[in-house]
Amino acid sequence: YGPGGLASLSLRGTGASQVAEPDPSQFSFARAIADLEAVREATEVEQWTFVVHSWGGSLALADAAVYPDNGTNLVLVSPGGAEPSFFATYQQNLFTNMPAEARNELMQLQPVDQTLAAMSETVRQANKLFATAMVATEEHVNDLQAIMEEGSYAPMVGLMAQQHLAQFDLRGDLEYYAAPVTIIAGAKDAIGPAALDGMQEAMPQSRRVKLEGVWHW
Repeated sequence: YGPGGLASLSLRGTGASQVAEPDPSQFSFARAIADLEAVREATEVEQWTFVVHSWGGSLALADAAVYPDNGTNLVLVSPGGAEPSFFATYQQNLFTNMPAEARNELMQLQPVDQTLAAMSETVRQANKLFATAMVATEEHVNDLQAIMEEGSYAPMVGLMAQQHLAQFDLRGDLEYYAAPVTIIAGAKDAIGPAALDGMQEAMPQSRRVKLEGVWHW
């Protein structure tokens, strides 16, 4: 992990860091930020560049808000917003952009019982339906849905992350962040331009790149 090194991090509860039964108390922005800082210390890398996507963008912003002096360069790809209102807009845009058949199926989804396994499977199926509004082509929808069937995909961890996304506002803290920030988002991303505008207002040093014809994934 020297200069120019590359590391792919599996956040707590996902990928190589999965746990058999997720404990909600183990999944929060505070815990995830602490994990990132533990990795930073273990690798002895003084300056990182975070390249993150979707809710990982919100996590990177939260880390920047807590540790503004770390000098971490941020590359935010289709990032979640810096304050809670973006998430309702994101969900509404996904719902509106879904094919009618997928939207109707989503409205009928219910867990068969209240066990963790049943709730996890319901979240997985809901996210597979949301995938129809996240990418541009049927082939890419199929690819994204296939990823959601893999063992490394942790739907309950994603749900817990979503709950935290609706409870924070980082804008005031980000004004002290001076490191370079690049925001990359597709013109058809369900996140919507308002969330990106808010990020740029909070971090005037950031630059924004819009990719025409590109969706969230």
